[in-house]
Amino acid sequence: MATLHSRAAADQAEEWEDVDEVGRRTVLDQGDDDDTLSLDLSPGSDTEGGRAATRRKLLEFARRAGAIAPAEDRKLQGAVREVKAFLKEGFHPVVFCRFVNTADYVARHLRGALPEKVRVESVTGRIPPAERKA
Repeated sequence: MATLHSRAAADQAEEWEDVDEVGRRTVLDQGDDDDTLSLDLSPGSDTEGGRAATRRKLLEFARRAGAIAPAEDRKLQGAVREVKAFLKEGFHPVVFCRFVNTADYVARHLRGALPEKVRVESVTGRIPPAERKA
């Protein structure tokens, strides 16, 4: 959902310099003051022609994605099944997500779906490097 909002923000950029700056912050992960939405933007996205229409479509997709209940989220439920299977076999799985918001979403729902004795953490760029390493 955050990716759709980020992509819509790129379509709203008035100048190419604005798009370049969003891309630069995304790729270089600059500064703690970056908003989390821009972290999910894919640089190089087409920003010409039909910006307003594209932005409306993206925001509508984001609204529809936000309306999906976790119990109906097939990818999330598949991840829960896989993690449970790995745990049952004695493994200690690590789940990687490309986007920070996705990692937080998955972690939140894994916590609710797994036994309390299973530790679930979302380790992302929002956490200081020393804490991530620990």
